[in-house]
Amino acid sequence: PAMPLHAMEHQGALWVTGDDAMIARSTDGGGQWQILHLRQFGAMLFALTLGEASELDAYGTDGAHWTSRDGGQTWREAKFDDRQGQLNAKGLASGVVYAQAYSGPAASHDGGQHWRFGREHSGLSQPFGLAVLNDTHAAMLDSAANDNFRWTNDGGKHWQSAALSSEESWRSLVAVGGQYVLLGKREKGGPVEAKQGAAGRWEITNLKTDLTACTTEGCLATGAGWSAILG
Repeated sequence: PAMPLHAMEHQGALWVTGDDAMIARSTDGGGQWQILHLRQFGAMLFALTLGEASELDAYGTDGAHWTSRDGGQTWREAKFDDRQGQLNAKGLASGVVYAQAYSGPAASHDGGQHWRFGREHSGLSQPFGLAVLNDTHAAMLDSAANDNFRWTNDGGKHWQSAALSSEESWRSLVAVGGQYVLLGKREKGGPVEAKQGAAGRWEITNLKTDLTACTTEGCLATGAGWSAILG
């Protein structure tokens, strides 16, 4: 009934959010879908975070924030502090949520009720990834030309930024095994991944499988599915 804009897997179920404030769930691998929320002319929902078993929050354009505390059966409307909305969000069971907002990186420590914005860096152009290691450590990747990698080590109080190598075209950022992993392709070459090692240096290695599509959740690998990249 609406265009899907975000998809994720959680505890064996597939979740999709989209325009018209759509939220849908499938428990059989995508064979059948249950529409949990839909509103005509509603916001475009770009992100869904899942806390404890029954806690869900969806975020989207124009500051849209829909929250459910019964596993998605009923929803109530809240508001994201940034009036322009946000593009991507990830939440932890502790109630900590990180978001890529239009005005910059943001963090909440109370399940999305209140937000702290990283005003040091504003103007995300296109989100390519949001990786959360724990309550205090998170990083973001976007398509800005100069400071496209941003990270915090103190729960979003301060954000640092750095420019990544221009020899690679990075298209996704994920958290794997307690560290940040970048996925992309060399301008002259094949697919690569980069892991952040000692002193914050990136260790770039070639991938044996091609990356056919990338989203903020990772990259699809030819012939191997998502498991080849995300473990």
